Amino acid sequence: MLSGAVVDNSAFQYPFWFSLTWGKISQNFRVPVAIDGKVYCDIYFQVIKSGRVIESRIANPSGIAQFDKACLEAVERSAPFPPLPRDFLDEIIGITITFTN
Repeated sequence: MLSGAVVDNSAFQYPFWFSLTWGKISQNFRVPVAIDGKVYCDIYFQVIKSGRVIESRIANPSGIAQFDKACLEAVERSAPFPPLPRDFLDEIIGITITFTN
């Protein structure tokens, strides 16, 4: 489950884009193993104007390798994302999302 997100540019205020993006990622996320207690994993990724992901990595691991891999794969399988909004002037946006079981 996605539990939060932080963008590296506070000018990026496009809830519709986020809704589409989170929907795609949520559809591709499956918790691979039974996990006792709550765990969190942060994934950082960069999206360019076209919606293509040019970087994705585990930014803050949960300590459970299978869970971390599933989080990263959910982002990678979901790409490409919708193009960035035309009125957003930057060519790239960095996003950190938090997954939890």
